Amino acid sequence: MFMRRGGRTTGRMFKKIVTGVDGSPNSMRALEDALQLAKQFSSELIVVYVVHIPITSYSYDVLGSLEVFNKLEEDGKQSLAKSASIASDAGVTAKTILLTGDPAQGILDTATKEEADLLIVGSRGTGTLERLLMGSVSERVVRFSKCPVLVVK
Repeated sequence: MFMRRGGRTTGRMFKKIVTGVDGSPNSMRALEDALQLAKQFSSELIVVYVVHIPITSYSYDVLGSLEVFNKLEEDGKQSLAKSASIASDAGVTAKTILLTGDPAQGILDTATKEEADLLIVGSRGTGTLERLLMGSVSERVVRFSKCPVLVVK
């Protein structure tokens, strides 16, 4: 499918699709939709996982904090490897990116750097207090993205 503006063809609708994964069921559904769209539009797919250490994980024990980080980083690597495998099985080549920091900001920065035409993220039910304090990742991605965002439930 091609976009048409003023009666002329402007190219593929989605040249680059960025999707954020965190291993949750909703993020895996977002990956499935990203794969389907990437196949349909012959898009480049970029899968990003952002290692986020909640403030409650920090302690006065530096080694304990390092263990938490290493575990979360390993989870991210495994999630990206699984995502790349699923993409390969679907006939799509996926570029994977592992970042550290705020998940919403990492996804947004990747979309900007990669010049994404579409962002796909999973919706996730966060607790009321957490949502009031910082909002969900998907809400912040929708609010601050410079490109269209598809939120998958």
